[in-house]
Amino acid sequence: MRERSACIIIDHHQHAVLLMHRIRDRREYYTLPGGKIEPGESPEAACFREAREETGLQVKIGEEVRVLLNLGRVEHYFSTTSFTGRVSLGGPERERNSPENFYQPLWVPLDQLGEILLLPDEVLEMVDSLT
Repeated sequence: MRERSACIIIDHHQHAVLLMHRIRDRREYYTLPGGKIEPGESPEAACFREAREETGLQVKIGEEVRVLLNLGRVEHYFSTTSFTGRVSLGGPERERNSPENFYQPLWVPLDQLGEILLLPDEVLEMVDSLT
């Protein structure tokens, strides 16, 4: 079964969470930074790598917050205890970024999470549990 790893990066000073703003197949939504776990890679290592690739940030991985079965794959969600760097899109997402397959890392205020399409639905609960 395919596996994915994602991280919850919260800036407590800004009262915001870092999300990936996506447009794909004419659908606009937001999700946590993350991606496929490579062969031989642990979920934690994938979370660290994906955060770096997608957001430009170096994160310190915290505890696993949740494991979900979503869209036919196992998804691991981790908290982060700290981060350094400047937010910028990188990795494969930067290379394939286009109006039809759009990626943008974006700080979203915690009090606005109920106003956007945040996928999967359980992400809101996970973020709330960490704030």
